[in-house]
Amino acid sequence: MILISHAHHDHYGAASALRHITGAKICLSAVDAADMAARPEWFHRHNRERIPPDENFRADRLLEDGETVKLGDTQIQCALTPGHTPGTMSHFWTAHDRERGPARIGIYGGAGFGTVRTAFLEEAGLPLSLQQAFEASIQKVWYRPVDLMLGNHPCHNDTFSKWRRLQAGEQNPFWDPSEWQRFLGSSDAPIGRSWLWLPRTRPPCMSAAGSATLAVTARPDGFRGRDHKANHC
Repeated sequence: MILISHAHHDHYGAASALRHITGAKICLSAVDAADMAARPEWFHRHNRERIPPDENFRADRLLEDGETVKLGDTQIQCALTPGHTPGTMSHFWTAHDRERGPARIGIYGGAGFGTVRTAFLEEAGLPLSLQQAFEASIQKVWYRPVDLMLGNHPCHNDTFSKWRRLQAGEQNPFWDPSEWQRFLGSSDAPIGRSWLWLPRTRPPCMSAAGSATLAVTARPDGFRGRDHKANHC
């Protein structure tokens, strides 16, 4: 099984080749599959410009929000978390840690906010409502219990530094039940023409007293978040 989190070239570029070599089935959200079918030239152009070769594909299995896929005796729960793409999916499952026992694993499907900039959405022909969907998706999975967070890209969970620490003899540094909310709380969601700073210790939409709290600073480029380089991951 080839389980794809979202329809961006750096996540599905080798999917067709892997299917041809292994016979594995490609699984993708029905929403992203429909988007690829509706805008084939846009996907072909981005494949050619960014990561050759051009390898658009048709998924063998289309996944819906809340669906479960099986890989051996492991059941992977699929949660639709749109924003980064219209049909981004996050995945959750339980594995076994030799020292701690059952480990709840989570991977957020697409945290890069560069693709929800107003200019990008307009150029891609996508609705600006994906900006609000990005923030709503973070709220949707905020309370998911995750003992061990995997990164959609190595930078999301410091994969390489944790591996070095593990090799140096440290007890599994990947096990960190607090990392899920820390990561989600630092994922910046664009809305309107401001930048939103999400809290790190409570749901992004709520203050400690339960009321909405948004600290915003106007920006001229149509999106908001912490002032670091645009993230297209």
